[in-house]
Amino acid sequence: MPKSAKEQTNTKSEQEKATKLAEQQAAKEHALKLKQEQAAAAKRKAEQQKN
Repeated sequence: MPKSAKEQTNTKSEQEKATKLAEQQAAKEHALKLKQEQAAAAKRKAEQQKN
């Protein structure tokens, strides 16, 4: 059964919101991973300088 134009618009809007949220979440996770990698690299560098 075809949806009304309003329902289709709502669905599209919801999909766009969900996509945006997913992209934001992925960006946050990527930034966190980068921070963790930088922290690990800094720790390794500090360890090397101690030796």
